[in-house]
Amino acid sequence: MKYVVIRDDDTCLFTKPEMLELLYQPLLEAGKSVGLSVVPAIGGGQPAGVLNGPFWEQFRLDYSPCLPPHRRAEAQIFPLTPDCEIVRYLRSRPGYEIVQHGYNHITINGVREGMLKETQLITEKIETSRTILKECFGQTSDFFVVPWDDLSAETLRILRCYFKGISLHRLGKRHVSWPRKAKAVARRFLNDQNRTPYLRDGDFLLLEYPGPILSMFNDFGMMKTQIVDFLATHDVLVLVSHYWEYFWDWDEPNQEFLSAWHDIVAYLLDRPDVEIVSFSSLYNHLYS
Repeated sequence: MKYVVIRDDDTCLFTKPEMLELLYQPLLEAGKSVGLSVVPAIGGGQPAGVLNGPFWEQFRLDYSPCLPPHRRAEAQIFPLTPDCEIVRYLRSRPGYEIVQHGYNHITINGVREGMLKETQLITEKIETSRTILKECFGQTSDFFVVPWDDLSAETLRILRCYFKGISLHRLGKRHVSWPRKAKAVARRFLNDQNRTPYLRDGDFLLLEYPGPILSMFNDFGMMKTQIVDFLATHDVLVLVSHYWEYFWDWDEPNQEFLSAWHDIVAYLLDRPDVEIVSFSSLYNHLYS
């Protein structure tokens, strides 16, 4: 059996329920899980510049693309609240698994929040974020999705005290404990087709994903082929998406992108050897 986790990033106070519903209704109606990596208290007004990658290169977008255009430059923190629209929707719609995506999803003095080194500040941000999630959803998350795919040693050490695992693009020796460093180093010499996309470090699970397959900058016609090729050589796939890319600048949905995504969903649902699971279910399987 092959296990696929759907991970959608950047759900926050401004996420519209109809966006998620349009994307994930086929999966939810089929009784499958969708992992939403939720930003507990997203921040605006933090220039990112080149850290925005293709959004900087193509649009010269200086602020975070995961905020609505009219909110991006506002130097303010926008926490989730129990009575906000997106929280009410998520609590009423079974099938979503809430995982924590950073704290504010911002840079601090040019440093991505996952790369912070001040242990007291990191701990405070984690505690505050978990309190927000507990108040909104009645529970905290067991998994942490790393903003911008990078972590300092100090952040990782503290995350291990709160979470069962993390999800990021690439694992390296600095992400694991000493007994696992040799294996982490050896993984560097394997290409994507030969590298197991996860590493168990004691009871802490580190999950990789194979880059931005589901992207507005990708060839929509090639996305399913990339997924088929990856599943041909791997038994675990974390498939990462960003809901707002389908509605770029909070506009009408990109129908070509949306159609390609729904075709992928139908393909995954039709494969008898593929099981779409939550992060928690995958953890239980890998540790059973």
